[in-house]
Amino acid sequence: MIIRRLLLVMAIIFFLLGGCHTQEGAEEDKSLEIADTGQKAPDMPMLGIEGGVVRLDSFKGKVVVLNFWATWCPPCRKEMPLLESTYKRYQENGLVILGINYNEDRERVLKFTQEMGVTFPVILDKELKLTRRYGVLSLPATFFIDKKGIIRGQHKGEIVEEIIATKVEPLLSENDLEERR
Repeated sequence: MIIRRLLLVMAIIFFLLGGCHTQEGAEEDKSLEIADTGQKAPDMPMLGIEGGVVRLDSFKGKVVVLNFWATWCPPCRKEMPLLESTYKRYQENGLVILGINYNEDRERVLKFTQEMGVTFPVILDKELKLTRRYGVLSLPATFFIDKKGIIRGQHKGEIVEEIIATKVEPLLSENDLEERR
């Protein structure tokens, strides 16, 4: 009984903290300009899980969701099916989701994404350059980038359907409204 209560208290504390804290390499670098809401999203070469180089600039005109995650992070694992269903639902409308994996080897990430049925592009951040550039200190962390490449919002911790909908849908319809005027 005592162990059960202790586990419950630990689970509540974990939930309240909002996610998994990153370990080595993600500490703040005072000389690095951290990407923030309202700024142009940094266009850095990113290594895709399939081996090719991916750049954010190649997604101009699309809404991009950057989701920083790891296989060892319980909230990251829990949100993966929602990210996948969101990607499938809005892909035809110009949504791109990029899963930025935090410092894990390719084989582990590939096995996890196959088990979870992930079809959106996955990026390997082995040197933690993206993690540092976006100032990610805990996982999961999600950034919402508009069709012009501007960071329009971010969310720390597990993402839920209501947050995805309130962030993604307005960004997808933004240029449609401008074109009608």
